[in-house]
Amino acid sequence: MNQINLDKIPVAPEQCVKGFGTTLIVAPHADDESLGCGGMISLLRKYDQDVYILLLSDGTMSHPGSKEYPAENLQLLFSFTYNFHFALEILALSSCLYVFEML
Repeated sequence: MNQINLDKIPVAPEQCVKGFGTTLIVAPHADDESLGCGGMISLLRKYDQDVYILLLSDGTMSHPGSKEYPAENLQLLFSFTYNFHFALEILALSSCLYVFEML
């Protein structure tokens, strides 16, 4: 069995992302962009690449008609605006596109 010498693997993340140009991340709801793409977003921003996030929902309708998880409770749980904008700040993003109405 051949062993892999990790020291010989080229690590040059800037070469991986500099050709991306403006990047659009499409997320079903807030936190998916951070959990699913946070590392990539951080890397893109580190090398001054523009990144935009398109959120499709606020997550409050994930359990429609549920007595256990009604939209009002989920809205409080998600604390959408505060948490999401805090994540944008950490990831060095200044803007986001929304395509839903807050409930």
